[in-house]
Parts: sequence; structure tokens; C-alpha cells
Amino acid sequence: MKLRSALLAATVLAAPVAAKAEAINGLYIGAGAGANFLQDQTVSGIRYPQVTAFRPNLRGIGNNSQLKTDTGFIGVVSVGYGLGNGLRLELEGSYRQNKITAITGVRQFDGTRGRLNGGGDEMKYGGMLNVLYDFDPNVLGLGFFPAAITPYVGLGVGYQYAQDKNARFYGNSGPVFGQPNGFNSILRTNQGEGSFAYQAILGAAFPIAAVPGLAITAEYRFLGLAESRSYNYQYFAPGTATRAKLGIGSNEDLNHSVMLGVRYAFNAAPLP
Repeated sequence: MKLRSALLAATVLAAPVAAKAEAINGLYIGAGAGANFLQDQTVSGIRYPQVTAFRPNLRGIGNNSQLKTDTGFIGVVSVGYGLGNGLRLELEGSYRQNKITAITGVRQFDGTRGRLNGGGDEMKYGGMLNVLYDFDPNVLGLGFFPAAITPYVGLGVGYQYAQDKNARFYGNSGPVFGQPNGFNSILRTNQGEGSFAYQAILGAAFPIAAVPGLAITAEYRFLGLAESRSYNYQYFAPGTATRAKLGIGSNEDLNHSVMLGVRYAFNAAPLP
């Protein structure tokens, strides 16, 4: 009797975390947040009219320099529909933010590469249409996945608006911008530009048996902006106020994100 009672108690305690998830059939909503890692972006050029007027060979100043950022934040909300066979269609809204730290490798008059320190944020927000598929670990023979965990993959396409919010680059720009003795100067903007975007999703859902339809999710997302972009910067220096243009090459905004989230499927049947 003691063994039977112990087995019964173990079964009852394990039920909330060991129940097999059912495929989503119908409407669901979700949200998640985490860390966004933005790869260094290749700068296609910094065009400064007053420099190129007297040094045409510097028209491509900044070519192949690197825009660097710190680890940032990602937040996502979504609404979707499950077809009951593992396939899901989803509309997503997202926000990403990364602190700008510097542009390195800026070409100088003497042929060497310099550095401009940076500040401000790169902020991205937009919408994506995703197609996802939930796998049944038992069907795939993925014995290392507990029955309660549902792995899934997805692909998405959409549009992202990338804004340089209060972005600025500053330093002793004499050797870069043609002032023989050098002086402190600054490039500053709040401009943004949009681009077609694509993404891949790899995740897993852990259903909460006590609340039918509720699940905890963990995800990795890769997001890329497919188009080149250019930003108009205001250039400030002693006695000078003019414009410069900073360009970012195509396929050079690549984001890696890790997130935790929650998902709720409406009209879900209680877990067995």
C-alpha cells in the first residue's frame, strides 16, 4: 500500500509539468522579451561635402568602417491562429534597441584608420508575418525532449523601421575631416529609414497544465534587414554647421535575439 500510495502521489505531483501538449487549434496571443545582439554593421561611406569639395579622393571616407553597438533589448507581441495540425500563422509586432558605441576604422588623410566615439541608440520597430510549425517529439523520435515540451521553428517576412535615435559620433576629427590642427566635432541625427526584413525562429513551448492554453516559451530569433540605408547627419564644429551623410550597406543589420515569453491559446482543451 505504501508503494501504491507513493506512486499515486508522484503521479499527481508530476501531472502539472508532464502533461503532453496538444496542437493549437484556433486563436492565440503571445508576448516575450529578452536580449538583442546586433552584429557590427559595415558603413558604406561617410560623405561630408566640405571635405570632398577640396579632397575628392575622400568621397568614400568611412568605407568599410564598422558601426559598433552594445547588447540591447527586444520586446515582441503577437497574435496568431493554429490550424490544429502543428502549423501556425502569426502576425507579430516587435521593438529592438541597442546602444551605439563607436565607428571604428574611419579612413584618415594619411591612409590610416581612426575611431569616432558614439552615443545614442539604434531602435527598430515594425511588423512581421510568420509561419511556424510545432513538432511532436514522439513522432520525430526526439527522446531528449520531454513530452510536455513542444519544439517549434518558423520563418517570417515583413518591414522594420530602423531609427538612429539621438545618435552622435564625436572626437578629434582633424585628421579625418581635413583640419590640420584638429578639433572636437560631432555628427548628430534622429533620422530613420525602413527596410524589408526577414527572420528565422527556433523555440520551445512548455504548457502549464493548471491553466489550459497557457504556455511558457523560450526562443532564439535571427532578424535581418535586406536593404541598404543612409542617414543625414548634422555636422557641428567650431564655426561650422553643415550636413553629412552616413550610409549602411545592404544586409548589414543582423540581429540575434534570445527571449522568454508567454502564450495563451483560446478555447484550449484541458491537458490529459
